[in-house]
Amino acid sequence: MSKKKHPTRPQKPNIAESSAQAQALSAQGRWQEACRAWRNVVRQDGRNADAQANYGLALAHAGQTAEAVEAYGAALQLGLPEDEVLVGWGIAFGLREQYGIAQENFENAVARNPSNLRAWSNLVLVYVRLGLTQRALEAAEHVLAIDPDDATTLSSLGTLCKDSALPDQAIAWFRRAVAVKPNDLTDHSNLMWAMLHSDTVSPGDIVAEGRHFESRVLQQAAAAPPRQPPTSTSTSTKDGKLRIGWVSGDLRNHAVGLFVIPMLELFDGERFESIVYSNSHVRDEMSQRAQAAVSLWRDVADLDDAQLADAIRRDRVDILVDLAGHTAGNRLAAFARKPAPIQVTWLGYPGTSGLSAMDYILVPPDPVLTSGNWCVETPIALPDCYCARDPSQIPNRSLRNQKDAVTFGCLNNFSKVSPSAVETWANILGKVADSRLVLVAMGGNDRELVEDIRNRFGAFGIDSNRIIIRGRMSRTDYFSAYNDIDLALDPFPFNGGTTGVDSLCMGTPFVTLEGQALHSRMGANLLRAVGLHKLIAATREDYEKKAVALAENGEALTRLKNELREKMTDNPLMEVRRFVRGLEEVFQRMTPT
Repeated sequence: MSKKKHPTRPQKPNIAESSAQAQALSAQGRWQEACRAWRNVVRQDGRNADAQANYGLALAHAGQTAEAVEAYGAALQLGLPEDEVLVGWGIAFGLREQYGIAQENFENAVARNPSNLRAWSNLVLVYVRLGLTQRALEAAEHVLAIDPDDATTLSSLGTLCKDSALPDQAIAWFRRAVAVKPNDLTDHSNLMWAMLHSDTVSPGDIVAEGRHFESRVLQQAAAAPPRQPPTSTSTSTKDGKLRIGWVSGDLRNHAVGLFVIPMLELFDGERFESIVYSNSHVRDEMSQRAQAAVSLWRDVADLDDAQLADAIRRDRVDILVDLAGHTAGNRLAAFARKPAPIQVTWLGYPGTSGLSAMDYILVPPDPVLTSGNWCVETPIALPDCYCARDPSQIPNRSLRNQKDAVTFGCLNNFSKVSPSAVETWANILGKVADSRLVLVAMGGNDRELVEDIRNRFGAFGIDSNRIIIRGRMSRTDYFSAYNDIDLALDPFPFNGGTTGVDSLCMGTPFVTLEGQALHSRMGANLLRAVGLHKLIAATREDYEKKAVALAENGEALTRLKNELREKMTDNPLMEVRRFVRGLEEVFQRMTPT
């Protein structure tokens, strides 16, 4: 959410000093400390509406939504304009991903004060999150007509284009946002993420942009005030064990958590000790399960990067694992400070971090990937595969009755379906009579987005009724959807990861186009793991031929589907314990003897 520090009125010297300290903590994103500081200001000057509003903003960012709403309510009573209070409430709910409530507050704010640019800017962001494409575009046009350099809106438009599978336009918007706010690392990470989706961007381009990101991080670190060297406060002795630190905001009911948490439960406690640095305010059944599996759990969402790095140093971590890369909520700026002697990135982001301080990146056993031409880090191959799925997470499959019409499908978010993938898939549909294609778009209930997606296929002669678009699905509905798909189509250049594993687990084969980097070779490595080399294409034309040939051979396709799930039950992709043993050996090899 876009935020603004509220100006403060002339104050007594001691109050002014307290307010300045609180403003500084807010500017640094040290929200828990900012809460305490603003609480002190409010106690000193209980009639200060701006201090109450700033207190509310700090509470919102600290995850204390109810308290934030109350603080903004107090600010309203003290004379803060109603539209500013509504913006504050919208930010508080938006930060908790309660976007419907946030939308209502922002819309009420602009209704009361149409010139409130901050309300409009946040409204763009919320519309994007809700998949309301046309409304987002209209609100963004309003903002940029007044302020062409509104960084929040520029970034929101980048997200909108990325989610709409327009990666090159997304890259352009994110570059503008980075130019306006060069110290905003979130926008720079968004740019890196968008680049993975474009087939006009080379692996070398991504590495170069990663280096630019690193230079920004190091400039910020150098400009920070000097800090006292941290003193170890570790709660246990190491006893010869390797201490592994896991940094993630996703060790919960999230794709990353569903892979990693079952692994944490299987590490050899005689040789390894795990510490989680959780960068999330969200707690659920899965995060509780993760906490129970590790030696130490630290909530670090309210620590700045220097504080997090200090905490890791105090814990004397041997190997620090990044599970986010350039995805939301990452802590790469802490990794850049090199708080652990060995630092590794894996799983959450299939690409280079761009950081010289990141020693290794874990990859599947693939000679192209271990060559390292596509990343800054040194690649290390895992023994069998890139990850392993807990079989208990996969429901039983219902065999689909083979009908005359073939159903293709891609259950990745539509953001991965590049323009060249649309053209290739349209060609496949054109060659397989009466076939249909199932797609997933987070804004699948947005009429304009659905129409736009169908029009992209319509440009290649595909009737709109052959394109079935589904919106957000529950986990149960997601797995059930595989039962209705005869052959999956892997997107490119950014392949499916979790969806690729799940597709194979559900007995749904897929065709993939092999690229030259981790994000574009994920599908190929999954297929090799189950012996389906014949479904790996080297060119778009080859991709079309393989998909059409298999779709037109109903007997072969049915046989393959029936065999595939049985293959998966006896495959390293489904053997978490075996995967963990291999990962342990990789960690052992990283450390000096």
